[in-house]
Amino acid sequence: MTAEPDETDSAGWTIIVNQSQRVDLLQLTNVSQVLGQKTVDAGRYNQIRLKIDSGTITSNNTDSNLDIPSGVLRLNRGFVLEPDETLQLTLDFNVEKSVIRTGSDQYRLKPVISVITG
Repeated sequence: MTAEPDETDSAGWTIIVNQSQRVDLLQLTNVSQVLGQKTVDAGRYNQIRLKIDSGTITSNNTDSNLDIPSGVLRLNRGFVLEPDETLQLTLDFNVEKSVIRTGSDQYRLKPVISVITG
């Protein structure tokens, strides 16, 4: 899945999903959610980018903003798509290791994500 940090600079990128989606990562424990699908050309793909507009974390029944540096997650795990092949990519997002509480009681996203092909 790819998304650009700037919609005007799409050279070399294939957009799979171009609409906002809300994803509750804690609700996806041991289950999955399809974020998008598209027919794309066969070939080598070097990076997956996910644009994140905003994030919220709930702790002790209190919602706090989640700081997302740059607003884009870059997953540098390439893959090769063969002609007439269907490829499913699973993003395994480790929430417990990905959210850091700062000294000033703010939260920052430092994502720990594995890309699994299958």
